Amino acid sequence: MNENFCNFIKELRKHNRLTQKELANILGVSDKAVSKWEVGDSYPDISLLCPIAETLGVSVDELLKGGADTVKADFRGCFKPLLINIASNTVLIIAVLVLIFLSLLETDSTSSIAFSITDQKQFLVISLIIVLVLSIFISIYNFLQIKKIERRNKDEELSNK
Repeated sequence: MNENFCNFIKELRKHNRLTQKELANILGVSDKAVSKWEVGDSYPDISLLCPIAETLGVSVDELLKGGADTVKADFRGCFKPLLINIASNTVLIIAVLVLIFLSLLETDSTSSIAFSITDQKQFLVISLIIVLVLSIFISIYNFLQIKKIERRNKDEELSNK
């Protein structure tokens, strides 16, 4: 009996916060059948593979492999920090573009908003440096968050074994 398969079903069931009885009810089998799958006494019927995979949120291939070599298991929870990183860097880029646009606006010489050519260059350079530094800090922060999530996932895997 493939221990990865047995452990993977149990891990996925717990991850989805389902009891053996709840999973059994969803699949139309007994809770004893689910228990047998998890301890390795038997495999589910082939006709149940698609419903099991769908219920537990994995592909049939991942289910049969017992989670081996799956991207989803390794990177679970990492996408949110990546999306935050992309969004925050995009906001910074847009902010810089708006600042550049505003600094390049032609105004009359009596307006207090008018910049001289050197003031505009200094403003642009300082703005770009600030955006670059903020972008680097946000990227480092998100990288550390991803590492923290990966470490937590590894700890969960070790505690489940």
